[in-house]
Amino acid sequence: MQRIERLAQKAQKQLPVDWIVSHRDLDPKNVLWTTNGPVLIDWESAGLIHRAVDVFETACYWSKQENNTFDRVRFNAFLDGYATNQRLPDVDWTHVIDSSVQGKLDWLDFNLNRSLGKSGIPEAERVLGTEQVTQTLTELRRHDREKWYEWLQTIV
Repeated sequence: MQRIERLAQKAQKQLPVDWIVSHRDLDPKNVLWTTNGPVLIDWESAGLIHRAVDVFETACYWSKQENNTFDRVRFNAFLDGYATNQRLPDVDWTHVIDSSVQGKLDWLDFNLNRSLGKSGIPEAERVLGTEQVTQTLTELRRHDREKWYEWLQTIV
């Protein structure tokens, strides 16, 4: 795990300065569709993130299928839609892919602390933390660096 964290931190240092304030978890489950338009919920992860990492992670969220695989057509459609309104970042996407792991590691750390009940955390939070630890470990195992890089090369 430390090797992965070092790789993610090294990759972050290689990216040009282009930090934004973001929701940082713009997964479809965090968007409520109302008659007045979308409403974003669950802001606990909000904060600074590199713009390219945010674009990449959001494309991943919106291309994920119910069987936990990723749909390349949806991935490309998200990036194409983004590019019609905003120029895609000019970055080394390998560094972006590796940097995205850091967010998962931070989330894993947060949930390990919840799961272990540190700071008098209620039982319901401990259970949720444990569920999130398992889910995050699964996502880290599913992180296919070569696939993401290949998909991004056809877009940028």
